[in-house]
Amino acid sequence: MTFTDPNARLRATARPAAAYGVQSVSYDHTWTGTAGTCVDFTNTATLSTGGSDDATVQVCRAAAISATKSATGAYARDWTYTVDKTGPADRLWPTRSPVTSPRTTPSS
Repeated sequence: MTFTDPNARLRATARPAAAYGVQSVSYDHTWTGTAGTCVDFTNTATLSTGGSDDATVQVCRAAAISATKSATGAYARDWTYTVDKTGPADRLWPTRSPVTSPRTTPSS
């Protein structure tokens, strides 16, 4: 007995040994798809005695990721407070009064 599978890469026909009882054949197959969609693919293996079996796989391919910037920058400095300078009277400099200090100039 032989079986055929059109998607088997190594060989399209395999001949399992009946002496070993139930057997399985494994292989990888790449299905292609369109980005952002899912597609069903059916694979069928057929025995030379007339039997067959199929399996369906759904292939989903992710769409490309994209991003756009929609923010704009802004900077504003709005002060909602004021500064009030106060202190003990003996430590405040009088306003509108000149400040003088003695100074000595060296003679030549």
